[in-house]
Amino acid sequence: MNSENKLELSPDQKERTAKMYEVYQRQPYLIELDGIKLNIGKGVFPPEQGYTTKLMAKVLKTYSVNTALDLGCGSGYLALTLRQNKVPNVWAADINPAAVECTKENIKLNNDLAPIEVVHSNLFAQLNQAIQFDLIVFNQPFYYAGGPFNASSDEGHPLNERFLRQARNYLKSDGKILMNYSDLGDEINNPKRTAELLGYQVKVKLTEKSESFNNQVYEFS
Repeated sequence: MNSENKLELSPDQKERTAKMYEVYQRQPYLIELDGIKLNIGKGVFPPEQGYTTKLMAKVLKTYSVNTALDLGCGSGYLALTLRQNKVPNVWAADINPAAVECTKENIKLNNDLAPIEVVHSNLFAQLNQAIQFDLIVFNQPFYYAGGPFNASSDEGHPLNERFLRQARNYLKSDGKILMNYSDLGDEINNPKRTAELLGYQVKVKLTEKSESFNNQVYEFS
């Protein structure tokens, strides 16, 4: 793990991590979000527990694109949301093999939203660079808690920087990136900060408050 991320967890982060362990103990289980049926497999991040995940889904409904990638797809919720929004060509990728299998299962559960191309990949490593996306969605982990859903120790700022550097090679010239953040996380892991340093144009697409936390969805271009 990068030394920048070796931060003492705040009381709120500790509480959140404890809740995630409780959810982990209940997996697998079935839920429905926005009319999408989801089997949340063991070790797969539960989208209903992610406030910024649900914000991302809300923002996705405002985009009309041809080709999109849900990177770090988890259960496949956002990829399925893209298909629900009539995006014709959708890819989903995750470093966690359990998430890849979970996404494939959830596509079968929602076969009216198929097809979606699912790839086991560390960021873009297994994606064909010939594919250029109109929209890349990255529901990034904005603090490292060492909890049950951390598939890699490369989290937060180092992961954001690696992602944003690589994404340019897979994004159309007028393409957009969506990323999330909550001030439950550590400011060093705010992707807005990293994107600005790398020369991206930044827009705040949506801000909402949950409990005592401000939650954002950013668009980078």
